[in-house]
Amino acid sequence: SHQEKVKYYDLATERRAEFEKAMAQYNKKKINGELSEESE
Repeated sequence: SHQEKVKYYDLATERRAEFEKAMAQYNKKKINGELSEESE
């Protein structure tokens, strides 16, 4: 049904938001030099 699709979409969006947040934190650490093993 349409309702189920919406629920699934919300879940996917939530997961994506969590992922984006994690990536942002990771990138911030990398910029701050906490993860300076690989220098580009």
